[in-house]
Amino acid sequence: MSNSRDFILNKLKKNPAPFPEQSKVENYLPMVKLEKKTPESLLQHFKSEAEKLSAQVTICNSEKSAEETFFKIIGNEIQINCWSAENLPLKNFYQALKDKGIEITENESVRIGVTGVNAALAATGSIVLASGKGRQRTASLLPEVHIALIKKGQIFADFESWIKECCKKGLEDFTNPSNTIVISGPSRTADISMELVLGMHGPKGQYLIIY
Repeated sequence: MSNSRDFILNKLKKNPAPFPEQSKVENYLPMVKLEKKTPESLLQHFKSEAEKLSAQVTICNSEKSAEETFFKIIGNEIQINCWSAENLPLKNFYQALKDKGIEITENESVRIGVTGVNAALAATGSIVLASGKGRQRTASLLPEVHIALIKKGQIFADFESWIKECCKKGLEDFTNPSNTIVISGPSRTADISMELVLGMHGPKGQYLIIY
């Protein structure tokens, strides 16, 4: 067995790399071209595209307003599945949860999941989430309702623009996480009789709070 393994590994080492080394790409061609890329136009375009995907989007003018919006959405819920404090954009969010008597748990029966984002993509109304320590996937996949907290500065024109920004940092934001997912609106399917059903494979409600 060992001889066979060594034979295969030595043969692979002697052969050239399966893919030629690629030259650095300077210009990325966006899949969805946006004419205006000012912060305000990206914000409004993201909101418009996300709402087309059945997401509920609220733009707030302060952290306090964002907190108030969050508590209005969850109503009388006393448990949530939530990313760790250092991975959320709202500084006093955990203290606000404690003051309200809200427990943080990964129990499968929890109805509300709360996350931050790595990026929000204006062209498609999508959000990018990279999982890792304190950024569990269950928060965005298991609960009936997913609430994402987003800072305006996290909105990029498109996926290509975000990757370009990641390249400036050595791609650590893209390669270090165990996985990176792009979410476009609530979970949906139209496999049965071509009728659109929300929440078939994940949250059926998505709330995006931007400040």
